[in-house]
Amino acid sequence: MRTRADELVGSVERLTDALALRPRDLGLVRELARACGWGDDAIATPWPPSSVSHGVPWGVSTAIGEPEVRVFLEARDRPAADAVTALMARHGADLAPWEALAVPADLRVWHAVAFTPDAPPRWHAYACLDRPDRVALPAVTLPARARVTIASVDLAPGGRRKVYALIPDCTIAELAAIHDQATTAVPGEAERFARVMLGGERTIWWLVCFQVAAGASTCALHFHVPRHADDATARDRLHAYLGAPPPALGAYHFITYQRRAGRPRVTTYFLPEAHR
Repeated sequence: MRTRADELVGSVERLTDALALRPRDLGLVRELARACGWGDDAIATPWPPSSVSHGVPWGVSTAIGEPEVRVFLEARDRPAADAVTALMARHGADLAPWEALAVPADLRVWHAVAFTPDAPPRWHAYACLDRPDRVALPAVTLPARARVTIASVDLAPGGRRKVYALIPDCTIAELAAIHDQATTAVPGEAERFARVMLGGERTIWWLVCFQVAAGASTCALHFHVPRHADDATARDRLHAYLGAPPPALGAYHFITYQRRAGRPRVTTYFLPEAHR
């Protein structure tokens, strides 16, 4: 019987093969899926309720030009999410940042793991917020209409604290002003990314993520492909932005821009290849 965990492992394996990169342990991906409470389900089993619009509680991503694959998972319920957190701790995650966030028991939780060739997995946890006052968030300035949706921490000492927010009806100029609050921001880069991905001047809902660590901040801009462009158009626009064709690795969910390690970084998140 083919299971939901098989689907996830297969998707991770296809992505890592395409990048000539293999995680140190695909068995760990399977173990995480099983801890989520849906990994042992047959692929014809309906998915549990999910906080993501496409309804599949996992996803994969990679930063263009970097040897890294990330896997995102949403547990079936909070007890399963706590089991995933405990599993991550057994594999090296530091839970102190998550415990300090004091996430209420009624909130949905996501987890993520990043694989690189020569380092242990890196762990992350996310709380889906119904109100921004449910947890302690980094201090960032957002428009009054902004909708704070997620708080996140790296499960490592001194790791990043992150806050995600949707900005309704956001112009490129307003997006740039929000982005350029970050200490790492370079003026003009946000406008260029937004204008190229939108194909011109348009007002849309943007998802932004402020990341704070060691006194420095970064802002990541998330372009939601299915809402704003078909996949072929998004690929052409990404080609124009990068100045080179992006690798053909799957259908896009989000394309994001941020400045990391002193240079622009573009990450592609892919729609899950899963039976629905």
